[in-house]
Parts: sequence; structure tokens; C-alpha cells
Amino acid sequence: MNAREPRVSGAFVSVMREVLASQYGKPPFERAVGRLTPSDREAYVSATAMTWVEIRVLELVVNQLAEELDRPWEEIVRESSRQSQEKLLNTVHRVLMRLTTDEALISRTPMFYARSYDAGKLESSFPSPGQAIVTLSEWPTISPIQMLGLGVGIETTLRVAGRSGAKVHARRTPDGASYHCTWNR
Repeated sequence: MNAREPRVSGAFVSVMREVLASQYGKPPFERAVGRLTPSDREAYVSATAMTWVEIRVLELVVNQLAEELDRPWEEIVRESSRQSQEKLLNTVHRVLMRLTTDEALISRTPMFYARSYDAGKLESSFPSPGQAIVTLSEWPTISPIQMLGLGVGIETTLRVAGRSGAKVHARRTPDGASYHCTWNR
């Protein structure tokens, strides 16, 4: 049985393309994209809000750009994921950011996630005020790039929603990942 490769929404890819080209410059970005196979390049550059792109293609772009710029991929993922999530939250998901309680905000995280990824499942719990545990399950093969990007996305969501001092610490689990989230009350 061939399992389908995990995919990310074209809406996210479109925003990420803009951020990468703007943040790191069009020439290095275009050289990185130019290294993709023709089919991967087509999937990446033609992504729209109505399409899905295999995550490995997005990761290839990040790795190619990191090589092109001689920078660590982690740095590129942190910067571009933060900026991309901010753009999405201030445009596509703006209405959802008006939620007032911590529980209402964090409980929407699985919905944000499902709109961006077609692999895995998120659940949230609240061990105490100013803390949440966000658990990714059903994706034991999540890559380090996606694990970091998801953590940055959760932290950015908390910050954009007005939770000062937001911090997210990730750890791999046998079934995916666990994100311990804290913020000032």
C-alpha cells in the first residue's frame, strides 16, 4: 500500500513564496526554485488557495535556499514561518483572531492546522492558566523542518492574538510531536 505524501495548503505555499522572495531576495529565491525538478517546480509556482502541495517540495525549496544563501535551514524556517503565519492571521484568519479567551484561541489551533496540513491531527489541553499543551498525533514521520515550522506557527498565533511572552517548546513523540506553550497572563 502506498501512503500519500503529506501535503500543505496552496494558500500557505503562496504566502511562503512571497515571504521567501521578499525576505531573501528574488535572485537567490528564483535560483533555489530553479533547482527543483520541472514537476516539483510547477507544483510549487502554480500553488493557489485551492490546491495542495507535497510538503517535501516546500522543504526542497527551503533547503535549496539555505544552500544558496549559505545559511542554516532552521534560521530560514523560523523567519519565514513567523512572517507567513503573521500574514495569514492578519488576512485569511483575521476574524478568528478576535477571540478573547486563551481556551478559545488555543482550541482553534486544530482548525488552523487542518486548513494548512492534510497529515496528522492536533489536540489542545490546558494544564494551568497561561499554559497549553498542543499535541500532534498520527504523523510519526514529521520532518524536523515541519516540526519547527509548526512550533513557530503556534507561537506566532499566540503573539498575534496578544499573548505577550509567548514561547513554544517542542519535543518529538512516537506519534508526532508535543508543543508546550506558555505566555504571560
